[in-house]
Amino acid sequence: MHCLRYTEIDSTQKVAISLAKEGAAEGMAVLSEVQTSGKSRRGQGWSSPPGGLYMSVVVHPDLMGLHLLSLTTGLEVRKELASRASAQLLVKWPGDVVVEESEGHVRKLADVLTDVVNPTGLLPVAVVGLNLNAKRAMLPPDIAPRAVFLEDIASGPLKLQDIEEPLIYAVIRAARRISDEEQRSVLGKEINEVLWGVGRAVSIEGKRGIFVGIGAAGEAIVATEQGEEAFWSGDMRVEDK
Repeated sequence: MHCLRYTEIDSTQKVAISLAKEGAAEGMAVLSEVQTSGKSRRGQGWSSPPGGLYMSVVVHPDLMGLHLLSLTTGLEVRKELASRASAQLLVKWPGDVVVEESEGHVRKLADVLTDVVNPTGLLPVAVVGLNLNAKRAMLPPDIAPRAVFLEDIASGPLKLQDIEEPLIYAVIRAARRISDEEQRSVLGKEINEVLWGVGRAVSIEGKRGIFVGIGAAGEAIVATEQGEEAFWSGDMRVEDK
């Protein structure tokens, strides 16, 4: 594992993708105290003021498990954060880490985004970005109510530098788990156990139904009036109260 640290950068993901294309080894991580052009998983801007944790990690996952990278990263990041949190953490498809504060309502703690890089080599290369909300006072007032902050749910005193390395290894561990056939066979069960919204009425991509869980390839399975449908991307919302 090798880290590049910045005080301020436009996007850790952008820099890490460039390094990946140049042949960066697995575990190369780019971290910054501030991002001026940070992006969320949905491609929208991510407010990245001082006090948050913004990182991107180069990984070399097996092609067969690539479709599970975001969800498995969410699973492994949740494990690291849950051991330090007093609140129950869940994974929201397709990979974010959230806290459910009331039935059907969650607030995001960490955003996971993945970009697949196609270098000249034979093995797939991906860059996993992780944006973690840490201090409430640092986010703009129009954004803060939609988020939950590590300082609010930490089970004890916690410094960001204490969790940087564990979270980098969580990303690497996720990539290695999806690259192992035996591990892939149990990931679906593990993820479904901590998946937000299972069994509830949801809407996704204009379709409504009951969220069944994820399929073997990480797709969201929704039982609609026309039968079960699979969704590979989109924004899922719980509709029942």
